[in-house]
Amino acid sequence: MLKNIGPAILIFCLTALSAGAAFAADGASNEDLLRARELSKSVNAFAFDLYKEIAKEEKGSIFFSPLSISMALALAYEGAAGETREEMRRVLHYDDNVGKQFRAYLNILNNTTKESGELILASAVWPDSTLKLRKKYIHDITKYYSSEISQLNFSQSQQSADEINIWTNKQTRGKIQTIVSPRDIGNSALVLTNAAYFKGEWRDKFNEQLTKEKEFFTSPKEVKKIPFMNKKGTLAYYEDDTLQCIKLPFKNNLYSLAVILPSKWEYQELITKTLNLKKFSTIVSQLKSEKVNLYLPKYSETKRYTKISKYLSSLGMKRALGNLADFRNIMESPSRDRLYIQNIIHKSTFDIDEAYTEASAATAVGMTFTSTSLKRDHYIEFNANRPFLYFILDDNSMILFIGRYCE
Repeated sequence: MLKNIGPAILIFCLTALSAGAAFAADGASNEDLLRARELSKSVNAFAFDLYKEIAKEEKGSIFFSPLSISMALALAYEGAAGETREEMRRVLHYDDNVGKQFRAYLNILNNTTKESGELILASAVWPDSTLKLRKKYIHDITKYYSSEISQLNFSQSQQSADEINIWTNKQTRGKIQTIVSPRDIGNSALVLTNAAYFKGEWRDKFNEQLTKEKEFFTSPKEVKKIPFMNKKGTLAYYEDDTLQCIKLPFKNNLYSLAVILPSKWEYQELITKTLNLKKFSTIVSQLKSEKVNLYLPKYSETKRYTKISKYLSSLGMKRALGNLADFRNIMESPSRDRLYIQNIIHKSTFDIDEAYTEASAATAVGMTFTSTSLKRDHYIEFNANRPFLYFILDDNSMILFIGRYCE
């Protein structure tokens, strides 16, 4: 829970995603496409860095959206200065064009066909009536993130929370109905929200009649019966001495679900330690069409993380989280007290079934003031009956969501 210590800035980034909608770049410029690919690199590098920090403490299932967290922190980054900005840039793998990269991603989205689904990205800035934003900050967040700006009176915390939640519910088509409570925002100076909604379907649906209960190994010696979906077909496939990987396309092939399965139980820790942007890119680039007999759990996942700021600090983003923070570029005539990031909360859900994959995420960043391969004729067996990693990707292979399923 976010503490109410002095006037605070809260940043909420919300994502409700059901992978599969078309993300065609019809009409997008080459410059936008190049910038979107650069954004993909930064989000993916951040995804693996953060995943490893979480995995040090989380022994069970993991699921979060690196894009959601990155976008939420980008809104704070636009107002950062000095060493605070530099540390955020390094940890989040931003470059000087990060705002233009997000703008390019939105431009591509605006030129995307809606034939097979719906993808919405929206941002809003909610300053307290006593707070005056810098003109450049307003310019940057509206130009690069298409942010709406709506003034609230946070002393009327219930009314303010209701307005933010109504906006959130609308933008996510009801997937995330409530993100803030009056207690969360009662002493705030600014709330920043970012919402995403996406719904579509598999290109090739699973046959529900083939879904049956099978054994899932929660440990080398412990098993649990859960429903497994099954399909035989030609899929993008990769394997090496330690892992198998498949990629399942969604409708129009513009989003996909990638699953990385350790070949043996003991390889899980090795894969967690060695998997990075370079290794992941190599795996994705070497996927080849193979005949695969796939068994994949049908499941739902809900996760909540309250230690994101701790993980970011371990990665080197320290100043933004303490009294040395420098966010001078957010407010006009700021007080002598400094804003710093007090807390980051991330919530996420994941649902996979025979027809669709759905995921949602919400990131809350609270800020407060401080005093100062060969072709085979047979089917390759891909039986995800033990913990595995999974990713929802766009057509640039940007990681929208990353998870580890342990049951």
